[in-house]
Order: sequence, then structure tokens, then C-alpha cells
Amino acid sequence: MEQFWHIFIKGSTGGLNQLWEFLGEFLIGAFLPAFLISGAIKVFIRERSITQYLGPDVKFYISYSIAAVAGFLFSACSCGVIPLFASIFRHGSGIGPAMVFLTTGPAINLLAIILTWQIFGAKMMAYRTFYAVLHGFIMGWLFALIYRKETREASAAQGVKVIDDELIADKSYDSLKDEELDEEYISKPPHIIAWLFILLFAMMVIGQLDNFGSIDPSVKIDIWLKLGLMLLNVALLGIFVFKNFTKDEYSCWLERTGHFIYKILKPLIIGLFFIGFAKEFIVMSVIIKYLGNNDLSSCMISSVTGAFMYFGTCVSVVIVKFLMDFGMADGPALTLFLAGPTVSFSSMLALITIMGYRKTILFTLTIIVLSALAGLTF
Repeated sequence: MEQFWHIFIKGSTGGLNQLWEFLGEFLIGAFLPAFLISGAIKVFIRERSITQYLGPDVKFYISYSIAAVAGFLFSACSCGVIPLFASIFRHGSGIGPAMVFLTTGPAINLLAIILTWQIFGAKMMAYRTFYAVLHGFIMGWLFALIYRKETREASAAQGVKVIDDELIADKSYDSLKDEELDEEYISKPPHIIAWLFILLFAMMVIGQLDNFGSIDPSVKIDIWLKLGLMLLNVALLGIFVFKNFTKDEYSCWLERTGHFIYKILKPLIIGLFFIGFAKEFIVMSVIIKYLGNNDLSSCMISSVTGAFMYFGTCVSVVIVKFLMDFGMADGPALTLFLAGPTVSFSSMLALITIMGYRKTILFTLTIIVLSALAGLTF
């Protein structure tokens, strides 16, 4: 019994530390902007405009490219990208473009590209970028092929929003009438909405500034500078919102943001706690022993490990650098770059609430296989 309580306390301490580190690092700088952006998409962007470019009736090379570029612009991890994915998925986009965004968004972004190039060179950066986009296209094509006859896809093709309760469920899709599209849409001048998103994106970028300092000790990001920039950004955002939006308008936006937080953050917190719990009992030397070769076995172990552990898009650079210093081969390193940020156990729990068990399992298994195969080519 004493040994049980020792294990329990040690694991629980690791889980709480994981939550503390995660919320402290990502809640304000990444999660809050992501939730605010997803709420703004729902309220201030016409659903028909998103369906127009991401719907299943749009040529795949157009919709997939737009989805990939959108994912590329976000500094979001496998968890942070979920509220954005949920918002796009709810707008009646085709499942193909939605999956491209879900796959590409956390796998690569502008900051991750810069860090990868700085630490590992142009070759690793090029491989990581190429496979992140390629995997997104493959995932989109696969889901569009398998679920092309699904009720949701047929409805979305007609420009109809489909929603069960307030998040789409896998088991039942309730197609609303076409006139109910844009039910919560609030019309504002394009330049107002553009500046709103610029300020929200700036909040996300400022929140990730210290990622440079965590990689290169010569790059020092003063905490007070970061805090000052964040406060300035929040002040400008507040002034802008109060000046250009009525109380009913920003209340509707904040209400929709709160809905996303309630639905998605809860399973993420549970998943992150268990990840931190498990980390306390992982022997790093054992993992390194099986990641030292560029073969299928090493790449598959790296892929499975990355898929179930939490690795932020930029934080993965630190983790891979640490593992390679202990003998991790280039192939498994690339595999971890692709699988680690794209999916995690906590993101799986959240995805189940959005698209159900079957799609989540298919998504996870496909990422594991594609990432392992990509590692063999490096």
C-alpha cells in the first residue's frame, strides 16, 4: 500500500507539473488567442464564404491549398489547433479541407520553420515542411474518399450548416435549413474584421516569443519586454473592440468563445494530467536505445511515442534536439517532428467530442503510419 501511494503521489505530482507548465506557457500566449479567433470566425465571418472555398464541391487543389495555408499561419499545437478546427468544421466545410487544416496546422508553422532551420539546417526544415503539407493533403483525400457519401458531406455540398447541439457529433448529423446559415453572423466592415484578426494573431505571436530563447541561449527574450508587449497588445485590442463593436456584438463573440473553452479545454486538461503522470515512469535510456537507427522499427516507435505524448510545434524542436544529443537517428527525429505536434492523447480526447471515435482513430493511425514512412526517407 505504501508503494502504491508513493507511485500515486509521484505520478500526480508529475501530472500537476505538466498542467502548470502547459497552462503557464500556452494558455495566454496560444490557447486564449486560438479560442478568441475561433469565436470571431463563428460570429464575424459568413459561413457561406467559408463553405464557398472549403466545401466538398470546390476543386480539391483550391480548398486543400487554402486549408494548408491557413494551418501554416497558426502557431498552434495539436491541442491549440482544435478550437480553430472545430470552428471550420462547424461552418459546413468539406471534411477533406477540414482534415488538411487539422493535420497541417500543428505540424508546421512559420516560427517552427525558422527554429528548425536554425538548429537542424535547411535539409531537416525542408523535409519537415514538405511532409507536413503532403500529409495534410493525403489526410484530406483519404477522409473525403471514405466519407464522401456521408450525410454531412451531402449537406455541406449544398451550403447547409450541419450541427448536433453545438458541436458536430459522429453518430448523428442534424442538417439545419439553408436560411439558418449565418444565424449568429454579425456584419461588420471588412477592414474592421481584418484589424481584429491582426490584433489576435499578434497576441499569439507575442505569446510565443520566448521559444527563440529556449532554443538559442544567445537569443534572450526579456520577460518584462514580453509582458509589456502583451499588455500593450491587450490594451489596443480592448480599445479597438470597445470603439468599433457594440456591447451586444462583443458579448456574442465572447459567449461563443466561452462555449469553445467549455467544450474543448476540459478533455485537454484531463489528457495532459495523464501524460504528465506517465512521464514520471518513462525511462529515457530505454527509449533512446530503440531510436538510434534509421529503420522502420525505430521510426514506428518514434511515431507512436510522439502520437500519444504532448509535443508543441515549437517545443518539439527542443525535445528532438535533446534526444538527438543522446543518439537519436535522423529518421526517427523527422518522424517525431511530424507525429509529435500533430496529435497527442489529450487532443484525441478533444477530437472525439467533435468528430467521434471512428474518425479520431482513423486520423491517429494514419498520422502514425505516414510519419513513420516519412522518417525512412530522410
